[in-house]
Amino acid sequence: MIGKEQRIKQLRSQANRDWYWRYWGFVTSLVIAAVLAYQDMSNLALVLVVMFFPRLCAEWRKTKLLLSFNEDTRYCRLVHAGFGLQWIGFVTLIGLVLAYQEEWITLTNLVGVVLLIMGSGELLTRKVNRAVRKVDADHVTDKMVRQAEIERRVS
Repeated sequence: MIGKEQRIKQLRSQANRDWYWRYWGFVTSLVIAAVLAYQDMSNLALVLVVMFFPRLCAEWRKTKLLLSFNEDTRYCRLVHAGFGLQWIGFVTLIGLVLAYQEEWITLTNLVGVVLLIMGSGELLTRKVNRAVRKVDADHVTDKMVRQAEIERRVS
């Protein structure tokens, strides 16, 4: 099992290594999304897939790295649950956009439900992180990695 400082170092290293690909992946997906949206707004669900899929891939890479830190079954299950929450949110967002395009829900309802899902997702993610910390005291959250990066830049 790896200590907290080493985990932070590896997560920061992965984030720094993947920065180039995440940046250009985002720019490329933004261009593709703009072209698709310009052609026809009925492609909105496809635009969302193109926009958010690179983020899901980056999160999967982070999940695999987190899984390498501890082989405990409960830890692995909880880390997978964190990624599963993001995947469920992604699929739900696409479903809501498709429901809006089919005029099953209004724009006001769409925005309200998306905001509700985002808030619920944030709360559930925090709850999962708390549960993971109970199983593994050295678990590192995104907030800890960001703080370590800020501290590195300051000093």
